[in-house]
Amino acid sequence: FDCQETKGIFIPSGSTEHALRNAFATVAASIPVSQTFELDGILSNNDCLKLMREYLPDSVADHDMLCKKFWVEFLHRRVKVFDENEHFNYNEVHDNLGSSLMRIMLDEASRLLSTEQNSNWKKSNH
Repeated sequence: FDCQETKGIFIPSGSTEHALRNAFATVAASIPVSQTFELDGILSNNDCLKLMREYLPDSVADHDMLCKKFWVEFLHRRVKVFDENEHFNYNEVHDNLGSSLMRIMLDEASRLLSTEQNSNWKKSNH
């Protein structure tokens, strides 16, 4: 067997709800944010498509697979950086940091894929 040393928490059977909440908070604080997503389970293809339809910029046509691919890869590269970042994973200072950063990344991707960015550079100055 592969053994790992862990720190356990003993909760007596007569513990209060407050004690249980504190124990859970202690355990939850030691789990990196990026690993908490694994607890949600794997998304189905339909779930992924639904999320893409919800968040894909309006400037990307439904049939434009190249822009869709760019959008997914762009977000994936940025999410991977946060996934490996200890300051992000164990953040206790900034409320809703993950949501805020995701909104910023979605806005950034939208600007990159906007029609102004896709214009013909030979015909107009930028």
